[in-house]
Amino acid sequence: MTRGALEQPVHLDPTVPDEHLAFIEDFARRYGLGDLPEATMPVFDPAFIRGQLDVILDLDVPVYVAGLGEPSYLVKNRGQRDMKVASVVGATRHAQKAVAAGADFVVAQGHDGGGHNSAVGTMALIPQVVDGLAGEVPVIAAGSIMDGRQVVAALALGAQGVWCGSLFLATDEADLTPGQKQAIVDSDETGTQVSRVWSGKPARVIKSLWTAEFSASGLPVLPMHQQLTLVDRVMKAADKMERADINPGAAGQGIGMVRSIRPAAEVFSDLVADTRRVLESFYGK
Repeated sequence: MTRGALEQPVHLDPTVPDEHLAFIEDFARRYGLGDLPEATMPVFDPAFIRGQLDVILDLDVPVYVAGLGEPSYLVKNRGQRDMKVASVVGATRHAQKAVAAGADFVVAQGHDGGGHNSAVGTMALIPQVVDGLAGEVPVIAAGSIMDGRQVVAALALGAQGVWCGSLFLATDEADLTPGQKQAIVDSDETGTQVSRVWSGKPARVIKSLWTAEFSASGLPVLPMHQQLTLVDRVMKAADKMERADINPGAAGQGIGMVRSIRPAAEVFSDLVADTRRVLESFYGK
């Protein structure tokens, strides 16, 4: 969320059109989801976002990374707190804007990554963001980085670290359903797609009955605050019925490299060991 948007009062109506309501009710009937619950997804208007950021400040959170927008509000209000503030970016101009707003570092996330990502591939994005910032702040690489080979590649491209998300989705500690974790294990590099039908904005998600049927329906994708309200009802019902074929979640293209559900500590330890192995293969022990 940008500084200007935070300073302007905006009312976002979450009401969705009747034809979209009819679609999800028919979808729920055909797939045995029962009566759909009421939506509880908050409307992400400026007042809601400001309230969240104020809570973060009150709790003295040590590190905050914005998934969308630039971090000027937190930078301006952190005062003497020892808080590091950063932004996930998908283009050099976004990285430069974040740094100008006071970001302590940036996370350059490529098109390979899960969720809302860049239109630029990870390998192409990282070196261009690194060059564009010219060492002003650290650049952390993201975008479906799954093993030591990719960590070393990111470092070779000029990043000073990596940010891994999809790698840890199928872990014991991840807050996903067992079916969602298994969907990751069962997937391959073709198992995701970039679609607007989840949030109203392009996001990489695991292919599902929901993405296929909404895309085929011919219905227009609604603005983010309305699409989230619509999808929230279906996904809550799907989770209750343990239907990971409807709600498998978001993930990056690297999930084909996940072979089993494991403890997060084991995944991390293997990543470090694999990175060391790759480095030693180049430079020796």
